[in-house]
Amino acid sequence: TEVRWARDARYKLYGDGRLYDLEADRSEEHPLDLRLLHLAETRQRLEAALQSLPATPAKLARRE
Repeated sequence: TEVRWARDARYKLYGDGRLYDLEADRSEEHPLDLRLLHLAETRQRLEAALQSLPATPAKLARRE
């Protein structure tokens, strides 16, 4: 199963919506509550990055 994610220097957002603060939680054990207002801009920015990714990464695309 392909796992899609986008990150910046501090946060990592997975395609399924889990968001982690990598400074505070390097092991990604405690996803952040996406309803926290101070995370709205970060979430939107990382969601835009996820949306800009191709559906299938080129290096994983099947050659037929």
